Amino acid sequence: MFLRGLRNLSPDLVRRSIWLWWHDTTAKEIGQLHAGQTVHLLDAASINALDDARLLPGDLAVTRDGVHIMAYIGEHTWIEADPGVGRVIRVKTPTKDNGWFDTPAHIVRWTIFMDGGNC
Repeated sequence: MFLRGLRNLSPDLVRRSIWLWWHDTTAKEIGQLHAGQTVHLLDAASINALDDARLLPGDLAVTRDGVHIMAYIGEHTWIEADPGVGRVIRVKTPTKDNGWFDTPAHIVRWTIFMDGGNC
């Protein structure tokens, strides 16, 4: 969100991303619509079974237990942090190689992407 704000000269995006960092917002809090930063879109039995036609790049999937988060980047592709390899990875869905994508999740969208922010 921070880089998108810089690229698009959107001070609101930059401020919101700094706010999230400063307040150390967790995946669980994002999934629970913490401080009005996100809005609930739908619940999914799994990301593998999700119809991603309803999603926009930047939408988030937060596991129901709130321990993991993945971001949709479009074209059936998600990114997530993978501590096993120590970096962010891209995952094309459906996948059989990643258990997070078979886990129930809340799908949320950043409110700034819904309220006319300069995206």
